[in-house]
Amino acid sequence: MRLYLISILICTLGIILPHNIIASDTDYYINILKYGTDSDIENAFNGVYEDQGDRVNEAVFGTFDGPHSDKMMMSLVRYLSIVSADTPSGQAALRTAQILNKEMTREGVTVDYLEEVIYAAGEAKAKSCVAPMTGIFQNKRTQKRIRLAVVDAWGKIRDMSVEGVLLNVLRDDYEDTEMKARAIRALGEMESAASVDILERTVKNTYEPKLLRMYAAFALSQVGKESALDILEEVIYDKNHEVAEYAVRGIAELNCDRCGEVLIKALRSDYDKVRYYAVIGLSRLRYTDSVEILQFKAEYDANERVREEAKKAVELLTEDGKGDEN
Repeated sequence: MRLYLISILICTLGIILPHNIIASDTDYYINILKYGTDSDIENAFNGVYEDQGDRVNEAVFGTFDGPHSDKMMMSLVRYLSIVSADTPSGQAALRTAQILNKEMTREGVTVDYLEEVIYAAGEAKAKSCVAPMTGIFQNKRTQKRIRLAVVDAWGKIRDMSVEGVLLNVLRDDYEDTEMKARAIRALGEMESAASVDILERTVKNTYEPKLLRMYAAFALSQVGKESALDILEEVIYDKNHEVAEYAVRGIAELNCDRCGEVLIKALRSDYDKVRYYAVIGLSRLRYTDSVEILQFKAEYDANERVREEAKKAVELLTEDGKGDEN
């Protein structure tokens, strides 16, 4: 009976082991790229979220030399964005940028594929792709979703050469609101000093669309840093709770004692999300002067999530206080 069970186990392992033991993951992916169908390659790489090493990467680069389905190529583009994001200054990032540059200017690509390529260029922080993306953005025939993808990628790449283009988007009275919002976000990510005035005006102007004021409040914290605190403090009392929320989230990203004082004021807002992000910010700042009000919020706040976060913050800040005493 024991021998019978062992033989069954061996047979079972014989079925399970080939991929894991007989061939390494590296060999598996290389062979898939060499011998697999487009569907095989697509399925294999859709589930890959880590760099598989130089040998696999070289095989992936070579795959772009031949004709394949868009779905398969999209799976490889996503993979290359992961590789390049891990090592933005390495050889893989350079090769990835070259491929993405070529792919986004290739004729006949679908909108879905082009959008994926542009997204990957942003994730890879491929500065050499900024110029072709500018051409795509300024082409009047380019679809809105592609122009939005370009603006998002510019923000991630943080190349100041497009700062003027983004500012012009904000100055254009006929430009789409969503496009302006994305431009504001990109300028924030780029920490564009030239955008401070227009961001301040947008935040203060209650006639501006809510989305623009929300994004402008957060971007102002990225661009203006602590100097933006006076305006952001005013905004935490804004009648539009989403705008107030984004202002508090921006303040929470800053690191200064006065930020803690402002966040304590935000804890008295009637808006749950404003109080929630104020608690998060005070915890992140390790602002021990907020312990008493956080204890009150942990016990009596009307919102369960605020109470939970306040309890965590109190525990953290109390531990910090004990450490200081020692």
